[in-house]
Amino acid sequence: EHDASRRRADPKMANAIFAIDTDDDGKLRWIVEGKRIEHDGIAVADGTLFYVDANLTDAERQQAMAQTIKDASVEDRKAIDRRGTPIEPDLRKLVALDVAAGSVRWEKPINVTDVTLDDTVVSDGRVGVACMVKNGIVVVHGTASLGHPYQEFVRGEFERRALYALDAGSGKFLWGGRRNYRKRPIIVGDTVYAEPHAWDLATGRVKTYTHPLTGNDEPVDLFRGYIGCSHLLGSGAALFGNKGGISHLNLDDRCGYTPLGNMSLACNLGAVPAGGVYVAPEGRSGCTCGTPIYTSIGLYPRKQARAWPRGITSGISKPKNTPVRHMAVNLGAPGFREDDRGVLWIPYPAKVESGILGDWLPTYQHNDSMCYRHNGDLLPIEGTDRPWVFTSGYANAKALSFKLIDDGQPARRYTVRLYFAEPEDLAEGDRLFDVSLQGNTVLSRFDIVREAGGARKAVVKEFRDVEVDMLLGGNLTVGLTPVAGSKYAAAILCGVEAVRQEP
Repeated sequence: EHDASRRRADPKMANAIFAIDTDDDGKLRWIVEGKRIEHDGIAVADGTLFYVDANLTDAERQQAMAQTIKDASVEDRKAIDRRGTPIEPDLRKLVALDVAAGSVRWEKPINVTDVTLDDTVVSDGRVGVACMVKNGIVVVHGTASLGHPYQEFVRGEFERRALYALDAGSGKFLWGGRRNYRKRPIIVGDTVYAEPHAWDLATGRVKTYTHPLTGNDEPVDLFRGYIGCSHLLGSGAALFGNKGGISHLNLDDRCGYTPLGNMSLACNLGAVPAGGVYVAPEGRSGCTCGTPIYTSIGLYPRKQARAWPRGITSGISKPKNTPVRHMAVNLGAPGFREDDRGVLWIPYPAKVESGILGDWLPTYQHNDSMCYRHNGDLLPIEGTDRPWVFTSGYANAKALSFKLIDDGQPARRYTVRLYFAEPEDLAEGDRLFDVSLQGNTVLSRFDIVREAGGARKAVVKEFRDVEVDMLLGGNLTVGLTPVAGSKYAAAILCGVEAVRQEP
């Protein structure tokens, strides 16, 4: 499509769709005229091609207005741009073509003002309307601004940005409305992801996850907290996008984004995750954003993960973190890990994004200088199926404290497990210390090497009926006190797990 204001063709829009017969020397099979058709918003499934067209008759415009999808969940905004000029309703139609013949199977006039209005007000209308299809459902959505309106999004200036799900066979409206998403949506499996939210494709039901502390169901929150560009891409098992470099988020855990630093994706959709491989061509040369390494990469799954996910930036959902049902803290770890039981191990006090934990992690009480960390390949730990819990630890006498209940919540009893492993080549008696819970000594002159049967061997100590009440601020407190005269002065602890005992 020719862009008159810029005096050049718009590389993302077209005024026609055509088909070429690959079995007949590239002969033109059919062509259908249209207007402002998104190149990357053309979807094909089950012999039908779908696209959103801005070429409407007067009757179709009237029909689109009459069938406007109302959504009172978000307050209407005044339809004027930043210059005070009124913004006309954005009316389009969803078209379904027979792929073989190019004939129209059905057309659905639709008022997409809610899809584009916020973008037009905030970003001068640098947004398109596109569609995607899967499982007999077409989703009409905004392509969202590729620019950097991050603060505007956090302030709620894109709350009206809508998407609509329609039946692929008839165009019947199924679900949708104002959904406050930041980047263009994608479909993975039976889920629609539109950062930071996710919905069931068939029903529009909000997707949830199990909160790692409370066990409550909470809305999925995929917010990257990333100011720059790039949309999210999806494979069957992960999402990909820029966040501290090229990052991926595994969909089968709650660990958040794992960054591959010093490299970034191209600004737009410049990578392909498919067939178990992720390929990203170099796309940052000449970009105003500083990127240390300009290179193309190809990634494939690794069964034995080495990377430590860094979490999900909290900024949209504000889940409640207490009363805690199950807590697992991996001291000194560089990131999150989920074990085979489905327990999410939370790093502390490593510098990670607390994400879905909000402000639960204590701040300014402990730091990395109080911890140690070893490469798991260089420090193999015996006697456990979670060796990574024991490759880092806390080594300081300052007490550790984690909030399990809040004001107004009753006292609770917990089963507490403390995780130890001696990382150094020490003999029995070289490192001795006392351990307390809630100020009460539970281990006296504790010797990890003697208890575990040697260095680099895991040992877990369990204590039941540990009461947590508001006398200690609702916190579980762990004290580590070196025994006077011990050859190695620092007491160490690798992990803390607390499981609430039900009445």
